Parts: sequence; C-alpha cells; structure tokens
Amino acid sequence: MGTLYSLMVLSATGVLLTIAVSDRLEEHAGLAASLGLAMSLAFLFIPDPIDLPFFNDLLSQAFIVLVLTISLLASVYSHSYVETDRSRFFGLLCLFALGMAGSVTSRNFVLFYVFWEFMLIPSYLLIAHWAECPKEKALSIATKYFIFTHLGGALMVVSIVTFYMTTHTFDLAQLRFLAAHEATWGLKLACALMVAGLAFKVAIYPLHVWLPDAHSEAPAPVSAMLSGLMVHVGVYMLIRTMDLSVEIAEGLAPLLLLGGVVTLLYGGAAALVELDVKRVLAFSSISQLGYMVASLGLASTLGLVAAGLHAFSHALFKSLLFLAAGVLSHAAGSRDLRVLRGVGTDLRLHGAAFAIGALALAAIPPLNAFFTKDLIIDTALEEGKLWVAGLMMLGSALTVAYVARLLGFIYGSSYRLVEASPPSTTLPPMLALASACLLGLPLGVLLITPARWMVTLGIVESLEVRLSPFLMASTLLCALAGLALWWAYYQIGNCTAPRRLTSLLTSGLGVDYAYSWLASSFLRMSRLLSQGSEAKLRAGFLDDLPDAAMLTAKEVARTHESAFFSKASSLPLGQALRRRHPAELLRRMVDVSLALSALLTALLAASLNQAWLLAFTASLLATLAWRLVKHV
Repeated sequence: MGTLYSLMVLSATGVLLTIAVSDRLEEHAGLAASLGLAMSLAFLFIPDPIDLPFFNDLLSQAFIVLVLTISLLASVYSHSYVETDRSRFFGLLCLFALGMAGSVTSRNFVLFYVFWEFMLIPSYLLIAHWAECPKEKALSIATKYFIFTHLGGALMVVSIVTFYMTTHTFDLAQLRFLAAHEATWGLKLACALMVAGLAFKVAIYPLHVWLPDAHSEAPAPVSAMLSGLMVHVGVYMLIRTMDLSVEIAEGLAPLLLLGGVVTLLYGGAAALVELDVKRVLAFSSISQLGYMVASLGLASTLGLVAAGLHAFSHALFKSLLFLAAGVLSHAAGSRDLRVLRGVGTDLRLHGAAFAIGALALAAIPPLNAFFTKDLIIDTALEEGKLWVAGLMMLGSALTVAYVARLLGFIYGSSYRLVEASPPSTTLPPMLALASACLLGLPLGVLLITPARWMVTLGIVESLEVRLSPFLMASTLLCALAGLALWWAYYQIGNCTAPRRLTSLLTSGLGVDYAYSWLASSFLRMSRLLSQGSEAKLRAGFLDDLPDAAMLTAKEVARTHESAFFSKASSLPLGQALRRRHPAELLRRMVDVSLALSALLTALLAASLNQAWLLAFTASLLATLAWRLVKHV
C-alpha cells in the first residue's frame, strides 16, 4: 500500500492551497482539493518503496480508504457550499484528512501522536473560522474542543513514555509481541493511560461535552468529517490497544463496558429532546460511539470486530446525515426542527437521502447499520452479558424514537421554503453515501475485512461472522417499542420535551455545570497568580460550554483584527496564544506541514536514491527556513 505517496500528495495539496494568494487558485480551490484527494486515494495502490513505520494490514487499509473517500466526498460537497476563504478552507480540509490518514496507518506510537496532534490544528481552525454561528461563540466552541482534546493528548504522551520505559520500543507490532508473552504492570498502566486519553476523543460520558457544540456548529462538510471520521480514529486506536493482550483487554473491559452503556443511553435520551437538527445528530453520534466502546468492553475477538464494523457503518450514514442536514437547514434558513417541518417534501432528493441515513441510524433492515448493531448485541449475548444486551436494546428503542421524531418533523407540514435550489455539487456525494447505505455496498467488505484481519494477525485460526434470527426478531420488536415511545411522546407533548428536562439532558446531566465550577475556580486562581496580567478574568464557562474557552483570546482580539478569536485569558493556553495574530497560528501550521512534507520526501529520496527528490527536499527545507527567519 502506497501510504507514503498518498500522504505526500495530501501534504502538498494542503500546503499549496493554504498559502495560495492567487485569485484563480482561490476560484478553483475546490477542484484542486478534490483532485488531490482523488490522487492520494489512487496512490494507495502503489506499493511503498521501502519498509516504513506504517501498518499495511487490512484494518489500516480499510480505515485509510474510508478516510480518503469521505474526505473526497466532503470536498466535492463543499464546492458550492463554501463561499469565503475558499483556498484556505480546502487546504485545511486536506490537512485535516492528512492527519487522520496518518493516524490510522502509523505503526509507531510517536508517529501516531504527531499525526494525532497535527489533525487538531486544521480541525480547530475549520470550526473557529467557518462555524455556523457568531464568531465569538465559534471561538469558544473551537477552543473548548482544543482544550479537551489536548487533555486527552497529555494522557497519551504519558502513556507513550510509559510504553517506552517498559519495553524500550514505540513500535505497535513489537509491543503486541511483548504484551502477548508477558503483560507487565508497566504495560497495563500504559494501556490504561492510552484508553483514558482516547476517551476524550471518543466522547465517552462525561468527557463528551465538547462534541455536541463542535459537531453542530461546524459547517456541514466539516461536521461530516468530524462525526464520520475523526471520532473513529479514536475507536481505531482503541481497537489496536485492546488487541495488544487478552489480559490487558480483560482488565480494561469493565470500565469500557460501563462507560459505553452509559454513553449510548445518555446520547439517545439527549437526542430525543433536542430541537436543533445538527445537535440531534451530534448526540446520536455520542450514542453510537457508546455502542462501539461497549463492544470493545466485551473483551472478545468478535467484540473488536463488531466495534470496527459499526465504526465503518456509522461513518457512512452519519456523514450522509450531516451533509443532508446542511442542505435542508440552509434551505429553510434555520436548524430548528419546528422551522424545518415539511422541508423533505419540497427537496425530495435531499430529503430522501436524509431519510435513508436516518433509517440506517435506526438500524432498519436491510440497511447497513442493522447488521453491525445486531452483531454487537449478539456478541454481548454470546459473552453472557445479558444486562448489557438488554440495555443496548433499550438504546435501540431510543434511537428509533428520536429517528421517528426527526422524520416526523422533516416530512411534516407547515413549511415555507427559503432557498429554492440547493447547490448542485451537494447532491452527488449524498447520493453516493445513500447508495452505500441502501444497497449495503460496503457490507461485504465490512463483514469480511476485520475477520480476515484477525485471522491474518494470528489472533484466531478462523472467525465466523453470523447473525442470529432470534436476535434480529428481538431488534425489530425494539424498533416497534421505539415507535410506540415516539407516538406517546407526540401525543403528550407534540414531540417537545419540557424545557427543564431538555436543559438537564443537553447539559450532560449537570456535567457542564461541574466543569463550569472547575473552570471558574481555575480562572480565579489564575487571576491571583498573574497580578500583572492585562486580561480581566471573569468566572463561568459559557452558555453552552465553558466561558474559559471564550476567554482564551481576549488580548488578541483587543490588539488585532482577529478572524478566528474574540477573547483571551491568562489560562496556560491563552498565554501560549497571547500577542499572536490568528494568521500566525495558520503560518505555524503551514511550517509544520512543510517540515512533514520534507520528512516524507526525504524518506522517499533516500529509498530511491534520486537526486531530483533530494533537491526537492532541500527546496522544501529552504522554504521552511526562510519562513521561520521571516516570521521570527
């Protein structure tokens, strides 16, 4: 698999589009990004020239194809969707895809962490600058996402250091070999820290608070990549971590099982009362991630397979739902379900695509999620976890209920169209994803690839993936129970929950308020420790999320015309960003991209011994040096 070539193309495309100043390139930035993503996908079929620290097994191959394919569809969708700063938007989108592609192929923990942290910067800027909300709120949402992700990243750094101190290697393949022979306390501690760090990205309750705002306020194509791809990078690494040793997996299983079940039930309940269509989808992502985490918590081979299968299935229908929701909400001029009532009857193709994605989310046969979710429940029954299977079925009933509520609004009456004709480029990606869900096109790959991966790695001699007819019938009964719940909800409150209940569920059952108190205490302490600071701190977190996130850029906004930030504070993150224009952060990201491009090109040049590649590497390094000297 040509991982190196693919990453080089993505890096070059992202850098060129991000630093481009040509009006012509600005106009055709979408086409350039789509071409770069298509080329990177094609280059996967060219073998790497040397042995590089990248996985070449079927699991990584499947994930990188998924990342590049959905990123390509998101870029095509964005051609007519994005109107401002197009070149930078598409450049950041390519760099975001680069970070995810590198993360799901890296065999070395250090390289994985580099790509993991790298994908944070473009995703942060995409949320902060192109969010569908006022700039001040966009900044606060993006910075909250930044802070929570970095908290998880800090735990991952400690985990990686612990791995090395215990085994003297960063290589995942070697770690798996060593852990299979003897799972020492150091390895167990390192795996526990890695799982804790990944829990922030996978949004396990109560670490989920960043996800509903970030995924709902980002532009539709970015939301599709966040919910359809980025969160599954965390699931991918959880699979790799749980696969290191059976003993380690069994030790971590109870926490993952409990966290997964709580997360799937909470996400379903919150989605049932939310009135913002994109926030409903965001809470549904939390619920579906709960299924994957609970499947990993079963600590069985089939549990790992089922989690991977559902990650693929979820990526398809959730990307479709966010893309369709973007079109429908723009046409209606609002994301409020009460305003969207009946929009699906006027925009028939887009509404049909949304309906297919929603039915897949509800696991209605024969759509793809029906098989993958049932496989998770079947695995719980086979492992003797009847209480887990029962709660998963309850979660399925909640899912059917909020999906029925969604479709009831989308295909209701009393709708007034605002935008008659959505952009033409939004429809083809949606039809492609809808076809994949409806026809089960990738289902064969989903059912076969992870099983083959398990056999290839020697985990099992053979693996049978099957579905129980009894379980399928039970799941259909759960669907009927969900419809009954929706009907009762409609009859009692017209699908609108009491305000207090809505506030309680969407605030994480009080978790947001707890974080607010912690942030307020931290800010007061920060004020006492920084007597000379010019920033005037105030306690509180946000309306929807921490005000601490809003405060991280106040100084920058006061001294600069900021495109990305609006407030600042004396938080450690704020101190790191103080007196630095947002464009400077973008320049630094380009510098990192250039350095990464130079490294990848140098590896290729050394393997092929080609003078022109060495010269190209030297030019990249010279450009990087010039940029660093210029902006010092």
